This record gives sequence, structure tokens and C-alpha cells, in this order.
Amino acid sequence: MTPQKRRRLCCAFGGVLLLKHWLFGDYGPLDRLLEMTVVALILYEIIAEVIRRRAEARHKLFIHEQTLALMQRLTKGERLHGGVPNTTNSNQQVADRDNGVWIEQVREWVAGTNSVLSAHSPKASSEFMSLADAGHVNLYVGNAPHGFYLRGESAGWYKALAIHLENLRRIVGTPEAYY
Repeated sequence: MTPQKRRRLCCAFGGVLLLKHWLFGDYGPLDRLLEMTVVALILYEIIAEVIRRRAEARHKLFIHEQTLALMQRLTKGERLHGGVPNTTNSNQQVADRDNGVWIEQVREWVAGTNSVLSAHSPKASSEFMSLADAGHVNLYVGNAPHGFYLRGESAGWYKALAIHLENLRRIVGTPEAYY
């Protein structure tokens, strides 16, 4: 029964009791039972509303906390995205070392962010890990003519990072859909 129907039922019972008491002047055991039922229904409505409001407030707080945690992860991911090493460096040994470090940081960020998401929302985790739109990521980093094209293993991780960031922005933008 919906809250509106319960309220109407309480009002109807109360009205019947008052009408009976005004018209006939007597007050018997059935009247007491009906009166107690009305009081119990009113108390139930009040308590149920308080519980619902508290649950709603807790849920909003939870969503806010999750959004803050995800914003921190997003900021870290954006720093990684902006800090991709130049794969066309003239010293190949330095370039390989920098790429290895950067790729490991990206792996750790993806795994950490996914664990934060999967702890509370499998749907958000699934959305975050989706790499369906990787084809549209531009591998040119920087501004012309001083930029460079990514190649090798870092190009794949750069694409994945860009898509993960896009997915995470979408999750942060509509957290109610995921939590």
C-alpha cells in the first residue's frame, strides 16, 4: 500500500470514529481498537518517513564521497595522460626506460581505479574498463610542430588511458547512475 493510500485510510478511520462518537455518544471496545489502529498507522508513517529520509541522506553522502575519491583518481590519470614520454627521443635507451616507467604507472592507475570502482559498483567498473572507442584516439601528442607521434607499446597504453579517462569522466558526471 502506498503512503498516500495509508494516509487516506488513517483519515477515513479517524473520521468514522469521530462521526460515530458525535452521532451516538457511545465509545466501546471496537472504537478503542480502531483508534489504536489509526494511531499505529500514523506512527508507522512518521517513522517510515524518517527512516527513508535518513537512508536518502546516507546515500547522497556516499555518492559525494565516491565522487571525491574518483575526482582524485581522475586528476592523477590526467597528469599521467599529460606526462606521456616522447618516444622519438634521440637516446633510445632513455626513451625505453621512460616509457617503461610511464606504462607501469598507467597500469597501476588503471588497476587502482578499477579496484575503487569495483568495490562499490560492478556497473561503474565495467563501464570504466570498456575500451570500445579506442579507434578515435589521436596519437599525436603536443602542439605542431613541436609534438610527436606515439609508437610502440606506449601508443596502445596512451589509447587505453585516454578511453579510461573518458569513461571515468562520464562516471563522475553521473554518479547516481552507477551507485
